[in-house]
Amino acid sequence: MAHNLNFNVQTGKHSFFSVKEKAWHGLGQIVEDYPTSAEALKFALQSFGNLVRDDNLFIFFAGHGEYINRESIDQSEGYWIFSDDSINHKRRATNTEIKTYIKLIPSGHTLLISDACFSGSFVHTEVVSQVFSIQKTNVDYYHDRSRQVISSTRLTTTPDNSEFFKNMIGVLKDNKQHYFSTTELFANVCHLIANQEIFPLYGRLPEAGDASGSFIFIKNK
Repeated sequence: MAHNLNFNVQTGKHSFFSVKEKAWHGLGQIVEDYPTSAEALKFALQSFGNLVRDDNLFIFFAGHGEYINRESIDQSEGYWIFSDDSINHKRRATNTEIKTYIKLIPSGHTLLISDACFSGSFVHTEVVSQVFSIQKTNVDYYHDRSRQVISSTRLTTTPDNSEFFKNMIGVLKDNKQHYFSTTELFANVCHLIANQEIFPLYGRLPEAGDASGSFIFIKNK
């Protein structure tokens, strides 16, 4: 399932295009008249409340981000910044808000991929061991609930022409495995960009309900 957020520069309002399966199937529903992107985002995440334990949710955000670094890491905060953000900063969403929304979504597995500046602020602790672990199968990881995150960078800016995104799409298109885990996706992308100044991170969101499972991509036949 995917949601696309659209901003109409003429009306200054957002609309939501909600689709199941693949966005390019043209299925879905237009939800209009949300005056700010923050409200539109809140509506979208809350609308996932009808998902059940057998559902998988993939959230992809590509846009602007910011990080406010305070003395204590617990007080520091990352943000998604939307196209209608203004000087009063009311049209943005904090990492804490996004994690809270994700925690409320009853899906069995939720994968968040953020391709934005400072998106590494989502990842407090990198989880590297599972990326290269072959002691358990994808099916083993799938049984347990998961809330995973991949960021396109650490606490740095990202270019508008995202090499991370291009390589991620390439890995998914070229994959021949029927079951393809989040950690396999991350490891393959890292391999492709090893010689570039790109530093993606992988982690988990225990505060959003992660139980060390894994989101699994299932290839269409």
